[in-house]
Amino acid sequence: MNKDNLEFEEVRYIYDIPNIGIFESTTVIDELEFASIEELEKEINEQGSFLYFIPNTSQLEEDSPLTDYKGRGGDDIFVVCKEGVFGFEDDKYTFVGKFLKDNVQRVRSLEIPDTTFVSNDSNIQLIKAGTYEILNTEEIELINGKKHTIFEIETLDCNMDSYTLNQKIKIKVPDYPGIFSIIEYDLLAIDYTEDFLIQLGLL
Repeated sequence: MNKDNLEFEEVRYIYDIPNIGIFESTTVIDELEFASIEELEKEINEQGSFLYFIPNTSQLEEDSPLTDYKGRGGDDIFVVCKEGVFGFEDDKYTFVGKFLKDNVQRVRSLEIPDTTFVSNDSNIQLIKAGTYEILNTEEIELINGKKHTIFEIETLDCNMDSYTLNQKIKIKVPDYPGIFSIIEYDLLAIDYTEDFLIQLGLL
């Protein structure tokens, strides 16, 4: 299988653990079993609504403590359950395709909270605050024998040279624990059903 030709989607993996309940993960956890879509819908329905006072008023409002289970942040985010992959439409989850473990692609990103400078091949390089995909990781040994992690990322060349403006370059960034953070999540190429592809206008 050539993963370069697949279209990957952001998904949430839904698990159910005894004595804990349903929770979601951005990565596949091999040791756990997916929750069924029925369990997810039951969890939503049983805790479907409650009343609360609108701040600074005497009016009551009905809301759901589990609205985050609905839609999962938008129409583009799918959930993976025991029965397969589901999208959210018309206030219910709809089966859209099969989950295939071989179609999972792990993504690791480096989050840099503030614009900073790093030394890159004897040059000082400006890196703007943001999230960058980690292309490679390597361990180097310092003079004192301690090991240090180096991340390779790709960013725009922020030098003032007009010839290289907006040119992407690869930079090796030393890990700064407590300052930089690593974000890890899985993308999934969904094995869509024919009906769903027709619905999207792709067939």
